[in-house]
Amino acid sequence: PQARALARAAHAGCTVPEERQRALELLAWGALMASDLDELRSLRSLGLPSEGGSPDALLWASIDEALGEVPAALERVATARQAGDRRPQLAALEIRLLLMAERAGDAARLTREILGEIEAEEARRVAEQARTAPDRLAVERHLAYLDELRGICMAATRRRHPVG
Repeated sequence: PQARALARAAHAGCTVPEERQRALELLAWGALMASDLDELRSLRSLGLPSEGGSPDALLWASIDEALGEVPAALERVATARQAGDRRPQLAALEIRLLLMAERAGDAARLTREILGEIEAEEARRVAEQARTAPDRLAVERHLAYLDELRGICMAATRRRHPVG
């Protein structure tokens, strides 16, 4: 609450568009963390993505997701990734959104593409969520790939750190 109040005060006092944008982004992240959907709607109604500077696709897609607007979030993420945004957090969000849209095959394919960029736990979470997806063939291929990758990693670890 205190950080959000400070961000509101900073936003109110900003005259430079980029600074105003950053203050609004801080407010939006705070609202996301607090799951304050009314605040997110309010911030978005201010035209937050276009007020100044470049909008952060991760933030805006996260807001879309929180408000239940999965297609809009997917479009935002896809546009950002096509423009060269390679943050693993953005890719992980896209995978989660694909699963929410019941596109498990696309989620599995993207996971394979970015596996080296994300934490192993995120890859496991995707695999677990995908187990219940309707696109079983793609899921099975993805799980087989993860098993193969795990075996390669274990073999490499044994070579680096032989026992005995």
